[in-house]
Amino acid sequence: MEKSRSSKLKKDLDIELFSGEFWSGRKAKELGLIDGIGNSDQILREKFGDSVIVKKFEKSKGWLAKKLSSNNQTEQVVSILEEIDNNKNISCAILTGAGKSFSSGGNLHEINEMTENNNMSLRDIENWYRNGIQRIPMTFNKIDVPVIAAVNGHAIGAGNDLCTMCDIRIASENAKFSESFLRIGIIPGDGGSWFLPKIIGLSRATEMILTCEVLDAQKALDWGLVSHVVPQEELLNKAYEIANKIIKNPPQSIRRAKRLLRLSQNINLHTALEMAASQQTLLQMTSDHKEAIQALIEKREARYNNK
Repeated sequence: MEKSRSSKLKKDLDIELFSGEFWSGRKAKELGLIDGIGNSDQILREKFGDSVIVKKFEKSKGWLAKKLSSNNQTEQVVSILEEIDNNKNISCAILTGAGKSFSSGGNLHEINEMTENNNMSLRDIENWYRNGIQRIPMTFNKIDVPVIAAVNGHAIGAGNDLCTMCDIRIASENAKFSESFLRIGIIPGDGGSWFLPKIIGLSRATEMILTCEVLDAQKALDWGLVSHVVPQEELLNKAYEIANKIIKNPPQSIRRAKRLLRLSQNINLHTALEMAASQQTLLQMTSDHKEAIQALIEKREARYNNK
């Protein structure tokens, strides 16, 4: 990009243009990064005349995108998560983006409309979060099926928070991560301030949130935000590899292990051990436990029936 626009870029300014910084449309035009601001049809006609014909093609949608409508995405995300959790034949799920981004965050136009022209009261906005988007982290935090985030591109703002709601996170070399809320004058309203410190520690979480820094995949790995970084073309294969290792274990043990890990984050050691003892007792009464031991003794593949 720098080479193709070299004659238009404002290099006399003391600004690093290609640092990963986010620019507004007006600022990008001022720096020479773009030619104009407006609707793409309008800009093209201004540049090439009224005879230009603009044809738009939509890429094919993935399974999750087909399930979602623009009207009630929160309700449907919650419904999908609950559907996964209620299906006893599912022992692991993988979440990834259908395009170049994992998730670029919330709809800025929708957020802006909340306060523009006083369309919503303070109470209305609070309830919009509580009864809307905040149901997603609450549902992630209660389901027993482990979820792997395969971060294929940008995970920005609410997209980064979505990533932290997952149990295991892996990234392609193209991935970028940012808690960018403060850039638009708001805070992480969908659980990022709760999930992120548990993953990377309070100090680094504070730095991410207050600076809005964009982390590349390697830095995300160094900070413990993700556990693996792989080339883009190998991302899903790596996710499937991890998922296959998980689902080789007894289904009930997978779910109860995740539940114990989750609940242990907010209780003392004594309570965690008491909980483990009761869960262990239940698991040792299952036929899958007996099958697992027998398979190890006989040096064969176990055949579980989820009982």
